[in-house]
Amino acid sequence: MKILCFIGGYGLAYDERQRKEAIELQMLGCEVEIIVAEPSNNAEKGKTSYGIDFQSISLFTRKYLPKKRFLIVKAIEMHLRLFFIFITKKWDVLWVHDHDMAPLLLYGWFSRLLFQKKKIVWDQHELGPEKFFTKALYHTLLGIPDIIIHANHERADLLKQYVPKKISAKFRIIENFPEHEFIQASANRINPDFKSWLNGSRYVLFQGIAAHHRKVMESIQAIHFFDDIKLLILGPCNEETKVEIEKRWPNYKQKVFITGWVNPDMFLEYMDQSIASLVFYENLDLNHWLCAPNRFYNALLRGIPIISGANPTMANIVTKYNCGIVCQENGNNPNEIYVAIKHIMSSLDLYRSNCLRIREQYTWESQKEVFKTIINKA
Repeated sequence: MKILCFIGGYGLAYDERQRKEAIELQMLGCEVEIIVAEPSNNAEKGKTSYGIDFQSISLFTRKYLPKKRFLIVKAIEMHLRLFFIFITKKWDVLWVHDHDMAPLLLYGWFSRLLFQKKKIVWDQHELGPEKFFTKALYHTLLGIPDIIIHANHERADLLKQYVPKKISAKFRIIENFPEHEFIQASANRINPDFKSWLNGSRYVLFQGIAAHHRKVMESIQAIHFFDDIKLLILGPCNEETKVEIEKRWPNYKQKVFITGWVNPDMFLEYMDQSIASLVFYENLDLNHWLCAPNRFYNALLRGIPIISGANPTMANIVTKYNCGIVCQENGNNPNEIYVAIKHIMSSLDLYRSNCLRIREQYTWESQKEVFKTIINKA
């Protein structure tokens, strides 16, 4: 079975979900090829670092038009280029990733009219905009694929309230859990630069982009309530936010270490010895509220207690298994974060053991049967 995948987003280097899916499909005997619009805007052909054929496209409009402007023009060029690639490829299953690639569903629909055996999968990494849910055009698009994949049960259950049963019957769930090897991996060392900065102190983990809606300012404030606890931001922080942090805490670098982008295979050099992991998402929209971030499961699999907001997916797990603390004010109150960290520290062994007890059910490999079902359906 030849599967042709189209993706956008951050590109192959940082799209862990795409990598895991492609490998899983290949292990099930499928031939997978990825077509991607890379942020680098380079046209290439070859194999990914994990052995999957890929082709990336280059856009003329990206080279010569201002950044973050004329986005519609750039999108039109991108889909024209993707269309010409599409018509030259042989495939049995068209696997369309997320909403920015949705026009490809129409190409697939037309191909299926001519060749009845063609199958289509729409893999929705994120929820679409809420205003789409009741729109006839969106329902028409949802009617095209044979399978619609959602990233967690909460998002699927929400959309079920707005669509006909014949559409919701196509829903399948593939959660972005870490691979089992993340459990087995050993952290032989702590990153030397980080270790030198840490200087023997204990620390709390803040994994991911240091953004306001993820409550980075509140987390830093909470850490400043402690004399002997530091904060590791395992991810990037833009210059504007850094300036804001430095203005508020001129000596913040004594308490806060920012790694910038880090390849996932280096995470354990930083995160493994942390007291707890802070995972907050502001209720900006339903997509943020019903999030299930990979970094939440990263901590769980490594036995790191989690301090989360009241977002349903995370809060349900934390509460059910007592593997951390839920901040009911969703990270808006630095004092609540401070109290949660103190509570974790007072019963650290208990919380760690609770994480370790349940972690096997939150591995990528626990979903093998879902993939088999999807392939059999396709």
